[in-house]
Amino acid sequence: MYTVPLKNKTSENVVQALEKVVFQRCLQLPSRILSDNGPEFDNTLYRHMLVKYNIQPIYTSPNHPESNGGVERANQTLIKLLALYQGDQANWVNILPEVVGT
Repeated sequence: MYTVPLKNKTSENVVQALEKVVFQRCLQLPSRILSDNGPEFDNTLYRHMLVKYNIQPIYTSPNHPESNGGVERANQTLIKLLALYQGDQANWVNILPEVVGT
């Protein structure tokens, strides 16, 4: 699991996080990326990045989060772990690397 704290989910921030952080950590670039149909993934900038890296997009069904169940479950677990590490969730960015490493 790769995590990158973002101030917001704009397509620019998502693409930058993937290119500058996630792809740099991967031993091999993914051949596919599964995402929902949020506007941060359904736009020209994101699609251009996928073409640039020869990555196939896979979009889950709209209004059907069960399609992305593994990621949704991982997110729930991450939120619970962050709450255990620090009651004050305002500082979650600083403890995120430690929590993900557990």
